[in-house]
Amino acid sequence: MKLSSAAFLFIYLFFPPFSFGQSDSVQAKFITVHFLYGSKPAPGYKSSERKMFGGIHGGHVSIQVDSEIFSFRPKDGWHIISHHKHIVGGYVREDVDKWIKDTIGRQYTSIRFPVSDSQYLQLKNIEKNYSISCPYDYAFLGMRCASAASDVLSEIGILKSRSNFGHIRKNFYPKRLRRKLLRIAKRNQLQIIRHSGRNSRKWERE
Repeated sequence: MKLSSAAFLFIYLFFPPFSFGQSDSVQAKFITVHFLYGSKPAPGYKSSERKMFGGIHGGHVSIQVDSEIFSFRPKDGWHIISHHKHIVGGYVREDVDKWIKDTIGRQYTSIRFPVSDSQYLQLKNIEKNYSISCPYDYAFLGMRCASAASDVLSEIGILKSRSNFGHIRKNFYPKRLRRKLLRIAKRNQLQIIRHSGRNSRKWERE
């Protein structure tokens, strides 16, 4: 029997096969970085398909820990340049089953990383603390989803530690971070899953 994309993703997310990496415990732990691709209505579909934030160069980056999706978003609008006092961005948490439903018809790539017990606990603490008090503003010329994901991944040692400006410069939009993580994944034989988007939209190229 052929599984649907949603069913396959559910099995992939919750029952992963053994993957490269080290863990402090016998039971390996994993996190998954999800990349939604930017898009715009395809020719002939402009009346039925809406514009999306960022268009073809938009998209979104989120990190999954267990059954929860964690990502940085504009919550009360966004700024051109970062503000230190009036912070409009914030980290949002949502259940993975809701994320799966919301991404039906969307193009995305998901990369699974094995993590140690200490990395896992550190990430859970970051998830909790950043959700309560966001460390930076959401701005076009500042921290956005890709640079914020880079910041979180650097905190647990998957990426190189940088200043906020360094994360912004190196990962100004999702495609740059995606390419970097795909190189790491291919080099270490990590799991990668790709999902094609609906034909009524023109999707960002890899």
